[in-house]
Amino acid sequence: MREVKYLTIVLEFFSEYLAETPQYKNALWCLLRLCQKPPLLTTRSEILGAEEILADYFTGLGNCLIIVEDPEIKTLIIEVLHNLLGKRDQEDVPFDVCVKALVKSKIGDKLAKLIYVIDEEFYPEILDLILKYAIMSKDCGKWIE
Repeated sequence: MREVKYLTIVLEFFSEYLAETPQYKNALWCLLRLCQKPPLLTTRSEILGAEEILADYFTGLGNCLIIVEDPEIKTLIIEVLHNLLGKRDQEDVPFDVCVKALVKSKIGDKLAKLIYVIDEEFYPEILDLILKYAIMSKDCGKWIE
């Protein structure tokens, strides 16, 4: 779980400089493939800071989604965001912690901005993501309003 904080920084860095440095695409793609599975708790005490770290992770992924122009990378980011609130193993961060982190994050603002600027091909996926999050929590339902 501790690594997620640093992973978020690296993901945002690669996303920001992807247009200038095409070599980052492969590294970013590999990192996002690793992010397909929800973060694990290696110790039970990690649960204490998990909500804050995951809130930053959601926000960071939202930033990446706004910054990145590559369609393959955008698709991977959307998959990661879907998987964060999907099927879980016992070692994964608990679902309720992920939902609290989602509410605490700024991903709602990021997704709202994306609706106005995203390519048409991603519009249904972004709306689906917003709907999924809104169903997860009443607080997230406010994004639709």
